[in-house]
Amino acid sequence: MATVISGDTGIDKVTDGAAMPSGSVLQIAESSVLVTSGAVTNTAEHIICSLAFTPKSATSKLIIEGVVGLQLYGLGNTVNIEWRISLFKASSSLSVGYFHDNVNSSNQFHRTPQCYRTFKENSSNLNARTYHVQIKKEASSGRLNFSNTYGSNLIRVTEIEA
Repeated sequence: MATVISGDTGIDKVTDGAAMPSGSVLQIAESSVLVTSGAVTNTAEHIICSLAFTPKSATSKLIIEGVVGLQLYGLGNTVNIEWRISLFKASSSLSVGYFHDNVNSSNQFHRTPQCYRTFKENSSNLNARTYHVQIKKEASSGRLNFSNTYGSNLIRVTEIEA
């Protein structure tokens, strides 16, 4: 379920044509619905959360934030688990961050990090778009497990008037 928070100023830029002051938050939209859950052992790209978003202003800035809570397992075969978190707009990559765990190869090894990624872009138009936070395991060793038990999972867009 997506959550939208919008300030009630009495001014609707889209219908009134009125200008909001620079720095005004026009809206915040967020989704914490897991698209992927459970254990991942393959190296495919996995969407964790997704959000459909329509800007209120063509001149605003959009701050896109992705958060993934996951559990790492060594699977008894490596001390090197690598993965990346990415923010996407539709199928286009916006921002990528890489992570590496080199602690323990035990099958009983579990660690639960929170991974964050943020990107800022101009809205440029009023067209609807879809944002995703995604995870990809970089090597065949180890596994990643996704669940709301392991921390927050979300994609959030904050629209600010430029």
